[in-house]
Amino acid sequence: GGLFVLRHADVVQLSSDPRIVATEAAIPESRGVTEGILHEFFSLGMLTANGAPHERRRSIMSRALSTVLAKELRASVRNATEDLIDAVYAQGTAEFVSQFADKIPVLALAGILGVPQEERAVFVSHVGELSRFFSPTSTTADIAKSAEAAAFLRDYLMLKMAQSHTGAGFMD
Repeated sequence: GGLFVLRHADVVQLSSDPRIVATEAAIPESRGVTEGILHEFFSLGMLTANGAPHERRRSIMSRALSTVLAKELRASVRNATEDLIDAVYAQGTAEFVSQFADKIPVLALAGILGVPQEERAVFVSHVGELSRFFSPTSTTADIAKSAEAAAFLRDYLMLKMAQSHTGAGFMD
């Protein structure tokens, strides 16, 4: 029931069209998910919100995505890319999308969030499980696994935030 717009000019044109709005909770609701963490992901998200809720949530992110964070993001992307390149050299070959391109955003995010190197494989695995929900062919079992992964990631990040506020180390 949707379209993907990939060309920059089309994205720019559509993003300024007042008839085009974010999905809010339409995607999970179209799959029968009317409550729980996957529904909250959409109903409380910045990218899926419209109007005042979007503006309020974006302002929080705008402050967080300062120049310093942008520099950290570039460094995190660079480090993730270099690690993946090293892995390709060690293996001798790689399937570009699944073993390289798909992993860069998740590993960069893990770097920005301060996920320790020894915890990144678990973090990446749960993000992969969460992403199954976004497949148009996801099954009821996939949706359940995505919900479990989302709950794990939420709890993991909440724990890390609490530890950083109490002064405890990331691994304490």
